[in-house]
Amino acid sequence: MDFTNIFTLLDHIRTEERVMGGLHKLGVRGESLSTLLHLDVTESTQEYGIDIRDSAIMWMNNIETDKAYRKWPSSTGELLRPTYPGMLRSIKKNFHNLVIVADPSKSTTADLIRLIESFVTHSAPVRLGLVMAVNSDESVRGYDDAGLAMLCAFNYVAENMSGREDANYRALQFLLDIYSNAQEDVTVADVTSVFKSKYPSIDLDDVFDEDSDYDVGRMLAQDFVEKAGISNLPQALMNGIPLPEKHLNVDEFEEVVLMEVMRTTQSLQRAVYKGELSDKHDVVDWLMALPNIMPRLNERILSTKSSTFIDLTGTSDKTLASMSVEAFSALKAPVMTAILADSCHYITTKSEPAVRPVTVWVVGDFDTEEGRALLLEAVKYLRESNSVRLCAIHNKDAAGDSLKIFSRAVEVAQATLSPAVARQFLAKILMKENARKILDGSKKWTDYEIPGLDMEAFQSRLASLKETVFGIHSLYCRKVLSLAPEIRTVIANGRMLGILKSDEKFVQEDFGLLEKYVQSTFGEKILEVLDREDSTITGDISDMLMKVTGVLQTKPQSKSRTSVTLRSEQYSVIKIPPKDPDMPAFDIMVVCDPVSTAAQKIGPILLVIQEVVNANIRVVLNAIEKHSEMPLTSFYRYVLEPEPQFSDAGELTAGPHARFTGLPESAILTLNYHAPENWLVEVIHSIYDLDNIKLESVEAGVHSEFELEHLLLEGHCFEQSSGNPPRGLQFTLGNRQQPVMYDTIVMANLGYFQLKANPGAWLLKLRQGRSSEIYSIASHEGTDTPSGSEDVQIIMSSFKSHVVKVRVAKKPGKQNMQLLSDDNEESGSLWNSITSMPVVGPIIDEWRDLFKECYSLAMAHWRSTFSSSGVTEDEDETVNIFSVASGHLYERFLRIMMVSVLRHTNTPVKFWFLKNFLSPSFKDVLPLLAKEYGFEYELVQYKWPRWLHQQTEKQRIIWGYKILFLDVLFPLDIKKIIFVDADQ
Repeated sequence: MDFTNIFTLLDHIRTEERVMGGLHKLGVRGESLSTLLHLDVTESTQEYGIDIRDSAIMWMNNIETDKAYRKWPSSTGELLRPTYPGMLRSIKKNFHNLVIVADPSKSTTADLIRLIESFVTHSAPVRLGLVMAVNSDESVRGYDDAGLAMLCAFNYVAENMSGREDANYRALQFLLDIYSNAQEDVTVADVTSVFKSKYPSIDLDDVFDEDSDYDVGRMLAQDFVEKAGISNLPQALMNGIPLPEKHLNVDEFEEVVLMEVMRTTQSLQRAVYKGELSDKHDVVDWLMALPNIMPRLNERILSTKSSTFIDLTGTSDKTLASMSVEAFSALKAPVMTAILADSCHYITTKSEPAVRPVTVWVVGDFDTEEGRALLLEAVKYLRESNSVRLCAIHNKDAAGDSLKIFSRAVEVAQATLSPAVARQFLAKILMKENARKILDGSKKWTDYEIPGLDMEAFQSRLASLKETVFGIHSLYCRKVLSLAPEIRTVIANGRMLGILKSDEKFVQEDFGLLEKYVQSTFGEKILEVLDREDSTITGDISDMLMKVTGVLQTKPQSKSRTSVTLRSEQYSVIKIPPKDPDMPAFDIMVVCDPVSTAAQKIGPILLVIQEVVNANIRVVLNAIEKHSEMPLTSFYRYVLEPEPQFSDAGELTAGPHARFTGLPESAILTLNYHAPENWLVEVIHSIYDLDNIKLESVEAGVHSEFELEHLLLEGHCFEQSSGNPPRGLQFTLGNRQQPVMYDTIVMANLGYFQLKANPGAWLLKLRQGRSSEIYSIASHEGTDTPSGSEDVQIIMSSFKSHVVKVRVAKKPGKQNMQLLSDDNEESGSLWNSITSMPVVGPIIDEWRDLFKECYSLAMAHWRSTFSSSGVTEDEDETVNIFSVASGHLYERFLRIMMVSVLRHTNTPVKFWFLKNFLSPSFKDVLPLLAKEYGFEYELVQYKWPRWLHQQTEKQRIIWGYKILFLDVLFPLDIKKIIFVDADQ
């Protein structure tokens, strides 16, 4: 609890309330509700892969059979042998299989090919494969397309070395020769010229012309690309799992492969330790049998990024048949969904009743060829599965006059025919050739009659079908699904898989993948709960499965739940029952030491939660048996109100407050506050010294007021190429009207930086000068701008912490320049003079690197100031003095020091004070002092970083500000600062 932000806790409560409320609306009660909430569905967040045992992949090596690895140990038990951290294990097993899918003619592919060739050369324990995704048009020859020419040349070289275990590797080296000869993207001339130089006696037509025996593998590669769901090239797969596209560049690829190898090694070690993987297994077969390996990959199905979730918790006693389009349009979205779901007549593979965990809605205009093709693929898949039921939703243009020949046939078939007959009939009429014949009039519905279909009754219903159903379906698609007319999509148990592009295929195998995904993540687990004898669920189980899945899949799956079983609750458990036992209640368990600082905080929070929501609270007192000293040394109040407070006159009161009563009057007390990590809070009113409170000297108590002044924008910055923090890099923060309002320097520790902000839109930029001259922003995360944009916009819209991650890259031609480079002349005049001193030199020489780093940082800061502001050393003679004070006593010392400095100098002086600890009275008197004595002043702030060990003593915190954060406290246009203690 020491690090839990109350706003994060409230977000968790809102999420839980949405899920609990949804399940309660569906009629889930008691133990069933609790069990469903505790279901472990974290598998839905795992990464999915594709089977790489495919003939389209050309393997460059084989760890298990190649002679180059013959001396390596071959036992899987070697995985458990201790090694140095970060060391790759050289074991003669294909544990790590990396496949590159790429167009070989592209310049971006060349860098990846060079890297995988180096993996083989340096005997990295990685099996490497290549899929050449080239032009699949059979009319194209090697002379016409550079990628195809490279494939033909590769096949020739590999076949020419047939019988050698490294034949494909030799062919890969031939590709490297082509890349060396090319400027940017490879051309056909590049391929043929290199080939002719290597094989002068071979007729080029035999290799690159249309009848070439070496033009093989194109369609295999195309099938693999489609099966793997790859839309952008190049792509890399590690054991079948796609690597993030953003890392597929020469700077990051090697690092991400290494990290993936290390991560895979950990899972393999667990499998060996548990006996799940042993020497009797074929490693690749074992890897491809894992539950996350799918027969096909489709990002729409396996990732929820492009998905939206439909609220299935609505209820209504109305039917679609009784509704008009106007009446339907006046309903709320959940009620619309409830009416539509209740009106669905589902198509299945068999007519007999069965529990079908997967409910699929296919949305489209079935009078278009694309809409019919999508529905046909879904209908065809029903033949393979009895766990899926299908309904067609019509997304037509309600204002259009288009014919509804197939839309009417589909609606009548699914609404009036038996599920099995409807499936067979639709499978016939939706076939492309049959549909064409029906449309041109050469065939009629009677030509596709099947057993069990009363064609006369079908045609009668077709003629009497009202147009209202199409208007209601179309209205639902606009208002609830936000789809334009004729747009296609697939909805599975309430999850809409995004908008399908006009040329995008969603085929039979995709529906199979969708079923497997839903079943493995939700279906089987939910069905087990709903089928229990003590279940309170009533009604159609398939409908309930669809709706419960729709509710649960909106819940974040980042953390699994833990059930705590206690031996006894008689003496050490405090129970607070829910206010309304008939309504769903939050089950909150707190385990704490009753005399700890965390218990001080959690008590007030629980009281507020119990007042605001219906909660069943249990507090388990987990006390420490013995204490060597008093664990609590402070009086504590948590400022949190359950609701806004109003005066008797109906006006909003001043705000939440903490009230302390019964405090010891003779002791000297200090008032302190603990604010969230990203808040900058200051005291705005107090006539007393809050560092030295003695209540017996006060007439009517001590009153102070605090104000939230700023929200912090925090971040971490790294170089894209090396991953190291760009020490000394400078950022600015502002808006469109005032681009530079705040600035800061990136720390060497974790590349950390922080900037003051407030709610609103902000622009983060590199500071003009050396930072922007050498670096550019390559990518960013946690921002509100697409990655790669020059303007990094950040929306501060929450009281929670906002942390961004920025990667920078050096500009072309600036690769050898350093932010903190040494200046030869300056270092020669200062540094060399110091180190040449006979006594000091040997001592400083030992600390050379540290001193040089400090000196370089100072010089870079100075140069950046001159280059960005145009100020010269002689133009600004102001003396900048920094000091820290806390408490009225030290603030009196501070005033004496200021007057003393001003009396002993004729140079303009500007004082800098740390605002964090100044009293309101001192801040009030500063303008008067400045006017009286003729000096300038400015207040600076900095928040102790969350990752740095938190200090509890104020004096140690002040020391930290004086020593650790001196270079990030001040605006970047300040050349130099003199630190003076307040009592000096």
